[in-house]
Amino acid sequence: MSLQAPFLGVAAELLLILRFIATNSEAKEKQRAKKHSDLREGERRRPLPHPAAMAPKSDLIAFEILPRLPAKSVIPFKSVCKQWLALASDPFFLAVRTRCNTLTVSGLLIQDTVEGHLSSFSVDGGASPVLPDPSLSSPDHRFAAARGFLVLQSCNGLLLCRSRWQLPSSSQFLLNPTTMQYRQIPNPPTDHYPFKHGFLLAFDPLTSFQNRIACLCSNSTSTPFHPTAPLFHVEMYSSDTGAWELSRRTVPGGRIIKKGVYWNGALNWITENAFLVSFDVEQQVVETTWLP
Repeated sequence: MSLQAPFLGVAAELLLILRFIATNSEAKEKQRAKKHSDLREGERRRPLPHPAAMAPKSDLIAFEILPRLPAKSVIPFKSVCKQWLALASDPFFLAVRTRCNTLTVSGLLIQDTVEGHLSSFSVDGGASPVLPDPSLSSPDHRFAAARGFLVLQSCNGLLLCRSRWQLPSSSQFLLNPTTMQYRQIPNPPTDHYPFKHGFLLAFDPLTSFQNRIACLCSNSTSTPFHPTAPLFHVEMYSSDTGAWELSRRTVPGGRIIKKGVYWNGALNWITENAFLVSFDVEQQVVETTWLP
C-alpha cells in the first residue's frame, strides 16, 4: 500500500502532463491552420498586379504620356511595337485616358441616307478630317455581310449601325470610328415580341466601358388601320453578357420622334403621342411626362 500510493500519484501527474502536451499541440495546430488560412485568404483577396505595374520603366513612361495625347495621335503608336499595341488596347489604359481627357465634340458625322456614305466635318475649323481613316466613309468592304448600313444611334463616340437588309443572326453592330473597331450585336429574340420599333444606345465612358442597347418591341405592327401598340416592351442588350434580356418594365407605345438621347443614366425619347419617356437603364425605372 505504501508503494501503490506514490505510483498512482506519479501516474496521475504523468497523465496530466500528457494531456497538457496534447492540448497545447492541438492549440498550436489550430493556430497554425488559422494562420495558413488567413494567408491564403489574403492572397485570394489581394488584387493581381496590373500589367503596367510589372512593365519596364520605359513602358511606364509611355503609360504616363500616351493617355494624355489625343486619340488621333495614340492610334499610330500602336504600330511601334507589340508592347505599345497591347498597352493602347488595354481597357485599363482606355479608362485612364478617358479620365485624363475631357470629352469634347471634335466633329460631326453625316450619313447619306440614299447611298450610305459618311461625311465628316470638323467643328473647330481644322484641316484634319474627323475620321482617321478615309475608307470609313464607305465601310461596306469592312462589313461585307451587311451590304450597306444605316446609323441608328450615336452616343459618346460610338455608332449603333444596322444592316439595310435583315440578316439571320446579326443585323446590328457597334462601331468606334476613332479606333476602327466594331462588334456585331445579335438580333433581339422574336419569341414573344417579334416586331421591333426602335433601338437606343446607352454609353458613358466616364462611368463604365459597358454599353447597353434598348430595343422597343411589341407583338403587333403598325399599319394605317392598326395603330402602334399602346405599350412597348423593352429588350436590353449588355456588352458585359453579350445577350438580350427582357425588362420587367413597359413604356408608352408610339413612333419615336427623331432619335432618343442618353443623358444622366437614362434613355430619353419623345413619342408621336407627345410623351417624353425616360428609361433608367440601371434601375429600370420609367418616367413619363406629357408635353403640352
